[in-house]
Amino acid sequence: MSAHGTPSGCSVKIVVEGTEIPYPDSVIRAKLRLGGLSGSQLESVMEKIRRKHAKGVGVVDEDTLTLELLELAEMTKRSANHDRLNLVMMYYEARRSSQGLPPVIVVLEGASATGKSMMALELIEDLAATRILTTDTVRQALREVYSEKTHPELYCHTYQAHTKRQSGPTDLLPVVRGFIAQTELIQPKVVDSVARISREGTDAVVEGVHLIPGSMASLGSNVVEVVVDPPPAVHRAMFIAKSVMSGLTTVSTDLNVRSREFDDTRLIQDYLVNTAKALDIPVVPLVEYSDALSTIRGLVLGYMKRALETREHK
Repeated sequence: MSAHGTPSGCSVKIVVEGTEIPYPDSVIRAKLRLGGLSGSQLESVMEKIRRKHAKGVGVVDEDTLTLELLELAEMTKRSANHDRLNLVMMYYEARRSSQGLPPVIVVLEGASATGKSMMALELIEDLAATRILTTDTVRQALREVYSEKTHPELYCHTYQAHTKRQSGPTDLLPVVRGFIAQTELIQPKVVDSVARISREGTDAVVEGVHLIPGSMASLGSNVVEVVVDPPPAVHRAMFIAKSVMSGLTTVSTDLNVRSREFDDTRLIQDYLVNTAKALDIPVVPLVEYSDALSTIRGLVLGYMKRALETREHK
């Protein structure tokens, strides 16, 4: 509940064909977050929304709600964010008006323990994404199709796959070739799924290790593909923490073993980073989550701006 006794989960209703339907707070929050409002500014706007609608002041449609949000946000936020928030609102308004704008799909790539999953949680909120796909989920599903006897590389971690099977250029390191062998099975299924999500027209977040940079290139500019890259020392600490702090049962708790596994994992990360740089795919440093998220949000906003400009020139 809010401080004024109104439900905090869904305080707004819109009218569709004469019937009121609930409009989730999470969608409103997503636009305000992506539009650059700070936590306190966002809560101020949300409280004003709740107060207004608690009095029975309804809205007619999403366009009216968009104008209402812009007016309330303008009273609260710094003027420096006006263009950013307006861009977000214009993009989603254009999508609603059937002008052919595709959804935003953010794809986070990188080796094990680079922070992809934690960043995905934030980006899901930024986009109010209703489609979330992890490459490990695809790997688990493929285990129902392929047995361990025929495809042992599916039944181990990426940094262990080279002991089962290797693929790709022979001048690459064995651990990288093992990663490629595992990825060759998983990546096509992920790319197909992302293509279907894009055709459905819903925003999405995709994350996982089983993707080689450039794999999404054919799907369109609405797929924002990035490689997350913490410095080696930070990456190592995050990798070790996966076994000693997270409670994950599929990794070794032996620090000596884990240290050797990290060395192999970093070789995979170096391969991913170098591949991304060669293809001009963004590599996002991760020292602070807030800084990395700000960079990715900037990439999303950049796509929105280009999409609107392209539409205007048609």
